[in-house]
Amino acid sequence: MASPAILQTPRLVAADRAAGQDILGIVVTTLVSNQETRDQFGVFEALIPPGAGIPLHRHPDVELFYILEGQLCVVREVNGAAEEFVVARDQGGFIPADANHGFVNNGVAPARALITCTRGLEAFLAEAGRPAKESAGGPPTGEEVERVLAIARKHGQVFPGMASSGD
Repeated sequence: MASPAILQTPRLVAADRAAGQDILGIVVTTLVSNQETRDQFGVFEALIPPGAGIPLHRHPDVELFYILEGQLCVVREVNGAAEEFVVARDQGGFIPADANHGFVNNGVAPARALITCTRGLEAFLAEAGRPAKESAGGPPTGEEVERVLAIARKHGQVFPGMASSGD
């Protein structure tokens, strides 16, 4: 836990992209950590290249995302049926705890999103991510997808319809 002086001192918030973590081709950079907010929430920037995304899943954490650049095709489950919609610049989405959702960047340009979430998601991101500066880029290998899915399951995430998803 950071010292109380650090927790009580306002600071400039800026993305240090050199510290970003690559998770299945999406680069996530911590802007405000859970530690700084005494485990109330974390704030992240995500750079999502064309073709990248996360399949339908759920997690025990509340999540809010807001698109700063580009757009994402979001899928959510409503009354047991998948429903898709586009979220563009200056729009966002609120994801309640344990709500099935996913997204993909179907556009031709990268999307940039601001994400705020409760503490469990940050722990997953920290464990699943690889330093972006060391990443080869491009689509993840099947082995990398399986590694991230195993970590996601360990953090309470469920991927309905996927083999060994726990659902």
